[in-house]
Amino acid sequence: MSVEFDLSEPLCRYLLEKERPFEVEVSPYSPELVPVFRSAADRLSMLQSAIIVGLKRRHELLGLLVMGNKTSRDFYDAEDLEMLRIVAREAAAAVENIDLFDELARDTAIQKELEDASDVQAQLFPADTPRLQSGQITGRCIPSRSACGDFYDFLELPGGKTGIVIGDVSGKGMAASLLMASVQGLLRTLAPTSVNLGQLVRKINQHLYGSLAGARFCTLFFGVYDEARRHVRFFNAGYPPPLVVTDEGVRFLEATGLPLGLFPEITHRPEVEVLAPGALLVLYSDGVTGAHNTRGENFGVERLVDAVIRARGEDADRLMARILAEVRDFEGGIPLEDDQTLIVLKTNKS
Repeated sequence: MSVEFDLSEPLCRYLLEKERPFEVEVSPYSPELVPVFRSAADRLSMLQSAIIVGLKRRHELLGLLVMGNKTSRDFYDAEDLEMLRIVAREAAAAVENIDLFDELARDTAIQKELEDASDVQAQLFPADTPRLQSGQITGRCIPSRSACGDFYDFLELPGGKTGIVIGDVSGKGMAASLLMASVQGLLRTLAPTSVNLGQLVRKINQHLYGSLAGARFCTLFFGVYDEARRHVRFFNAGYPPPLVVTDEGVRFLEATGLPLGLFPEITHRPEVEVLAPGALLVLYSDGVTGAHNTRGENFGVERLVDAVIRARGEDADRLMARILAEVRDFEGGIPLEDDQTLIVLKTNKS
């Protein structure tokens, strides 16, 4: 069945000009929507559509996302509509990036364009680090290519709490960076209104399972740092276990469940880690521990722990810089094969 829409017709103009989806279910009751519906009623009926969302790129309509009625027979609520808007933005970005990639493949200035793409992606990382009363926090990502699949973020959450995000999507290059942006955007939308981390991880997993193809997946650590109690409530979806260093020794925040996007339903039971005065929380990507030297040896977790302990007296920024410097010295000039990402949280001693 072939159904076509003209960009100049009322429905397409409505989707391009408005910031909301077209709800077929309510259109007969809105004077504004009645003429829009009538102009495309036959085709909307053929598609059995309930919601139409425009895929927009700046001032251009790239396509339509058409949704039928929910299998439960319920109406689409505000949360459903917001999720559809997120998916539409991601789809439009993917279409735009595919178009861009095709253009770059024919362009003699490919390297310059890739550098520009890297600059754009760099803007997705936090511009500023949170100012904590109970300690210091900092983060950094060193991409192995112009675009990467590693990401980290700091989120301002209700109650003066801070969201700590670090993750890695499978693959490398432009495809991985698109998935990274998708996960990051979803977290920034959902995390501030999610009081239950178990529900949050389920929503992200369901979104990724419906979006990812083949064996793609995402490993993710998400923690909520409560300054008043100096504890981190977290889930770890298959991410390398962060280090907690205290006077009593070193412990690891092991995975609470599987990586995201592999199965339609997964369960994570969030855990809580209390950070003692002067404690260090170090989150790292596998590009750090997996860095290798000219003899083929990996930097490994043991060297990372040793580096953290040696630099423990430094503030968070200097400690992170010293760790990365040790990794670079260990590699001996070998080009990066994987993205390297670090987050360091250090609590005050009193």
